[in-house]
Amino acid sequence: MKYLLLSTAIFSLIPSEAFGYTPLDTLSRQLDEVVVTARKPADDIIPAQTLSGKELHRLNSNSVADALRYFSGVQVKDYGGVGGIKTVNIRSMGTNHTGVVYDGVELGNAQNGQIDLGQFSLDNMEALSLYNGQKSEILQPAKDFGSAGTIYMRTRTPVFNEG
Repeated sequence: MKYLLLSTAIFSLIPSEAFGYTPLDTLSRQLDEVVVTARKPADDIIPAQTLSGKELHRLNSNSVADALRYFSGVQVKDYGGVGGIKTVNIRSMGTNHTGVVYDGVELGNAQNGQIDLGQFSLDNMEALSLYNGQKSEILQPAKDFGSAGTIYMRTRTPVFNEG
């Protein structure tokens, strides 16, 4: 027992730097500057369903109401066939609880509270987005908070060429 304590005391006095020692003659290189450019990824809290670009034009649809059939949780009601009103329910909450935004302007109908989505053509649409609830933005109208879902329509920006 004495020898064990004595040997432990002697070994504890030996510096332990030798075990973790790194040599000072390691090579170092100067790295070139790297510039990273990218867009900030979307950080929406509320998930969105979006149809845009070529996938929007590949659909066999003529109006926004027909294109919205491809979103999950959407029921399109067609009253009257060709020329009739087409409304949308989101999550079975009724047409009055569906918000519609066209290029940043909230649409509303004072007569019955329903928007006819059959009147909007897909010819000039750039993107259709569907949010369950509303977008996660700081400033938004109070009507958005009462909506079961909101449809955002964004039109194409016209390009004029000289000729």
